[in-house]
Amino acid sequence: MPTQARDGQPPPIAPLDPAKQARSLPSPGSVDDLVASADAGNAIAACQLAAELTDCRTRQFMRNLDPDNPERVLPARCEELVARHGDRHLEWLRQAAHAGEPEAMLRYAAGEAFGVHGASFDYLRSPGFENWRREAPGMLQAVIEAGYPEAVIYRMIANQPDFGGPLANLLPADPVQDQAYNELFLLLNVDSPLVELMRTNLRSQAAEAVGAQARQQAARWHQDHFGGRTYDFEALNAEGRRGFPVMQAHGASCSVAIEGPTP
Repeated sequence: MPTQARDGQPPPIAPLDPAKQARSLPSPGSVDDLVASADAGNAIAACQLAAELTDCRTRQFMRNLDPDNPERVLPARCEELVARHGDRHLEWLRQAAHAGEPEAMLRYAAGEAFGVHGASFDYLRSPGFENWRREAPGMLQAVIEAGYPEAVIYRMIANQPDFGGPLANLLPADPVQDQAYNELFLLLNVDSPLVELMRTNLRSQAAEAVGAQARQQAARWHQDHFGGRTYDFEALNAEGRRGFPVMQAHGASCSVAIEGPTP
């Protein structure tokens, strides 16, 4: 059984192991088989279902915006999953997150189970929302401190109303901390023209005093949580590792993409 976090404390999470190879995940199989497996306590199955629901709900949202576009047809698997099990999205994602699966913890912390941000705010009245509000900040921080670079991206945008999703305004605003995560993201990337452009844009947003403190803080985090490592995100994405490229490359992902056109 998964270890349950108490009082908003995140579950134990294994630090990123840079020597670990990509995880060999089984083919997802039928929706019914996945549901049975998740209901029997299988965190990987719960993660797979939650990840598919995120993708399917996004596809459904895009189709509704442009219903006459033949490229927006919803795959039959998505139709089945959303119609029969859409109301279990938060349940399954929380199950996998509380089992300590890094990908699921990050997806849960980001509020993915509440659907496309802005499409509906009914989730504010959902039974699991208060649990999520209590757990999300600590879970996001735990994934960062375990050395998973993708979590830094989510933290970078968390306080941005247009991009932060349900996390927006949940974390206390702190100019130095917020800029430090921008700086940390830059430190985690290998140098490239794109990174240089991002560096110019991100640093132009901060006052000089804030920027100096933020760079010092980011340098400490880079060593303490990430061992000073850098990653070529462009190359990893080019290999087809979309979404969670470092997690996928080092055996920390818990879902596989279902074939089909992207939303």
